[in-house]
Amino acid sequence: MEQRDFLIRFRKGEIIFNEGDEGHEMYIIHSGKVRIFKKLEKREETLAVLEKGDFFGEMAILENLPRSATAEALEDCELIRVNASMLDEMMKRNPEISIRILRNLASKLRETNEKLMFYLSQPTVPQTSQIPQRELIPEGIKARLLIEKTRRWIPIKFKETYLGRKDLTSGFVPDVDLTEEDPDRFVSRRHAKIIFRENKFYITEEVGAMNGTFLNGEKVNPGIFYPLKNGDEITLSLITLIFYADIPK
Repeated sequence: MEQRDFLIRFRKGEIIFNEGDEGHEMYIIHSGKVRIFKKLEKREETLAVLEKGDFFGEMAILENLPRSATAEALEDCELIRVNASMLDEMMKRNPEISIRILRNLASKLRETNEKLMFYLSQPTVPQTSQIPQRELIPEGIKARLLIEKTRRWIPIKFKETYLGRKDLTSGFVPDVDLTEEDPDRFVSRRHAKIIFRENKFYITEEVGAMNGTFLNGEKVNPGIFYPLKNGDEITLSLITLIFYADIPK
């Protein structure tokens, strides 16, 4: 491990921290990949593989408890070390950090609840109907997006369609995943959402999205629904998508 100010370097295979260690800092990945895992009786269970822009170890700051898992450098990596006072300042300057931490915590709580419900329901086998299903757009309506940069088509299947980048920290993967088209990470993980309501499509920006959302060159404000029509250009930061829909009258 090499250390300079807040930037710490770990070589491939090095342990960043072990489960049970005291922790007063979290880390943001500047480069490389990190594996988060738990040691079970005879094996290791990988919980997540994180990459540039992802963070981990935040529970130690928020709860002041020992580390709940082990972190290992999967590649040579550079990490930004963040203590409680730095995190507080970062959250004031960048609201997306607060939102991502809340979503990460919500995801962990949801997973815990799902496991609890599973064990409480034993020995009865859980029914498919117990799993919440997302609402599909009605049959006969075809909607899709064309990513200008790569000419990739993405169908719109759900009444709520998320646009953004995958978030390895929380496990969230948007319906329109722009991770490959956005290597510089300008698009937020939950950047915008396309809504189908009363036989019409709308675009809205998610709270905390950075670098802007634009509809035909006009900036979109968070929480406001903007109607979409055939051929409209949706721009998330620097990535432009063209909206197409066939809606029977």
